[in-house]
Amino acid sequence: MKRFFIIIFDMLIICICILMAFLFFGGNLKEVSHPDSQVFFIICAVEVVLFIVFSYIFGLYDNSRMHLPEVVYTVMLISVFMTIGTMAACYIIRNGTETFPLNVLLLSMVFYGITLSIWYTIYWKMRKKRHGIKEVLVVGKSGRTLALHIEYSHRDSYHVKYICEENDPDLWSKIREVEIIFLTSKVSGNMRDEIFHYAFEYGTTVYFVPKYSDIGVIYASFLKTDDIPTYRISKLDFTMEERFVKRVFDLVVAGLAIIVFSPVFLIVSLFEKSDGGSVFYTQDRLTKGGRIFKVYKFRSMVPNAEQLSGPVLADENDPRITRLGKLLRATRMDELPQLFNVFKGDMSVVGPRPERPFFADDFSREIPEYHYRLKVKAGLTGLAQIQGKYNTHVTQKLRYDLMYINRYSILRDIIIVLQTVKILFMKSSTEGLTNLQKDKSGHPGSDVVVSIK
Repeated sequence: MKRFFIIIFDMLIICICILMAFLFFGGNLKEVSHPDSQVFFIICAVEVVLFIVFSYIFGLYDNSRMHLPEVVYTVMLISVFMTIGTMAACYIIRNGTETFPLNVLLLSMVFYGITLSIWYTIYWKMRKKRHGIKEVLVVGKSGRTLALHIEYSHRDSYHVKYICEENDPDLWSKIREVEIIFLTSKVSGNMRDEIFHYAFEYGTTVYFVPKYSDIGVIYASFLKTDDIPTYRISKLDFTMEERFVKRVFDLVVAGLAIIVFSPVFLIVSLFEKSDGGSVFYTQDRLTKGGRIFKVYKFRSMVPNAEQLSGPVLADENDPRITRLGKLLRATRMDELPQLFNVFKGDMSVVGPRPERPFFADDFSREIPEYHYRLKVKAGLTGLAQIQGKYNTHVTQKLRYDLMYINRYSILRDIIIVLQTVKILFMKSSTEGLTNLQKDKSGHPGSDVVVSIK
């Protein structure tokens, strides 16, 4: 119900802002039958629908885990997408293109971009104040790592009061003292069930890190067997129909993107050649079935960067990265040549990111389930990229990859592509590895959290 009233308030703000922009340029709204009035109502309807759709896609209505700058950035991004979508609608509705000029669209974007940013800033602060800082208990091995991430990312919402193992003799008394419980993936199944029941009894919220086997259960399909409720866990793969639809989607998106970004290819190529090195850089990567292929990238490092160091992941301030390379990595434009890999069929637009064989072998020895991500083609972007960061630990990325494979749909691919646009200019999404995150003994970032109440 609360979200319903928020949507209604958003709709009023958008319509009022469009009205202000319309009147600013002398629009005639006094007569309902006048073309200006008809176009006004059509555009209001289009922009309201677009705002609701993009708000769900970019997570604006679920902003409790966002920081305030990200909330404002999301509102501004939605405003731009709304305007572009409305321009397309005006082109289709031919009788509206002349009576609803571009300057009205742009001014209304400024009005509702600023107004909605102010409104969501106020709402975000009120929500944080009402939520307060909750006392948290973290249970399980690697609990200190999970607690570190909680305190770092959500210090304005949570305070970790206790960190303990599942065999702690004071576990149950500690549970009664906190409002939130976080369970790592190391907690045994029996103990996790006991904590769930205890939390239900006392009305405590529980967040748990899913084991790899949990991911299949979470997204299982309900099928009644006679009068017995049963769930079906599907195999990690796409059906023949899904593969066909996905391939058509890949060809259309990659083909259009190559045309749209052709000026970028030309400009970057000129800069790369002026730097004295090659334009493109190729590496061996893995795709479906463990097949090795050559991935294309714009060169972002000095020539022969790994000649002395060997295969290593990029550091946060890696001296091998060129000045142009920093810009390309910050905007992820160094990945653009992979559109040709998609067109060739080595990759998909959406899927698990292709890993190098050297690191994949290392990860597989550490994580036996790692090879599951090779059930599908590697992707240009993926769920792990929009939910995580470049420096997110491999165990966490693997969970996201398995979640994507389990819940694939063409609509989900479209949403992930749109969400990728949002993270392009978010610095945290392209950060390199820190020393802490390269320390395998600690496994930082290895926990993806699912919540129950």
